[in-house]
Amino acid sequence: MRAVLSVAAEEYCISLNEMADALLDLIDIRVLTTDQAKKIINHVFEAFSCNESPEDFIPKEDAYLCKKLFAITSN
Repeated sequence: MRAVLSVAAEEYCISLNEMADALLDLIDIRVLTTDQAKKIINHVFEAFSCNESPEDFIPKEDAYLCKKLFAITSN
């Protein structure tokens, strides 16, 4: 998985780069620091910004990420 993500992180498509970088950050992390979570969220937002306007993706993605982060941090 790491090898595939490393290749994806070096592809030309910026959105693919951002998602691959976010997943690479998550592979070995069991407990996220605030800075790591912000970095991963930024990768996701950057990926979406390549394909959608901020008005379309920010509210949707923000709600999704908040739900997921709450689930991760409340366990």
